[in-house]
Amino acid sequence: MLEEWILKIRQNSRYYSPETWKFRISGNLIEFSVPQKYTFDKKVYRCSVITIGQILKALSCKIENEGLHFLIQSYPNFESPQVIASIRMEDEPPKNHNPFPVITDYTKYKKEHEKLQVLSDNYHFTISVAGTPETRMLQNYYKVISSGIWYILTSKSDNPFIWLKLGSWKETILKNCRNELSLESPQIFDSCLNREPRELNLKLPENEYFQALLATRSLD
Repeated sequence: MLEEWILKIRQNSRYYSPETWKFRISGNLIEFSVPQKYTFDKKVYRCSVITIGQILKALSCKIENEGLHFLIQSYPNFESPQVIASIRMEDEPPKNHNPFPVITDYTKYKKEHEKLQVLSDNYHFTISVAGTPETRMLQNYYKVISSGIWYILTSKSDNPFIWLKLGSWKETILKNCRNELSLESPQIFDSCLNREPRELNLKLPENEYFQALLATRSLD
């Protein structure tokens, strides 16, 4: 079952190049790593970690849909940075069994942009709406016509743990496997499968690092 799921994921073009990350299955556990040659290539390594974050989120949903539980371990050995994370199927729910942030009280938030804000905050990201001039530039730069709102996602630090979180945040937005959000036609640009927005001079919050862009139709 695990092997079937992961092989389907590797064929999906929504994920970063499969040659830049690998997996090993042992019983009911999958371990994810980055090939040694990419460990010190920051751009490739970052994108591989983001993808692994996406996959962990996707697999967790598949496991729960089977009525099972999961346990995720991130960076089990700091002396081996190529080993990113593992996910194991469990019959019983482990302590702290859900490592992914959730919106705890949906009834408090009537609009999707409020839920998006809360969910991003729970992931410890800052999300802000791009200004009108920025939106025009982004629309042309990425050739996106259908998007009504652009959001800029940033973080106070920039490290592999953040990139892993970014992947699961990204998968939550795009796949919505637990019905966290219902964004219309969301598109995410994180400098992996698309162009980098360096020359656009986006207005980032002070002392924060750019992580991704989110384009979606109106949320109201």
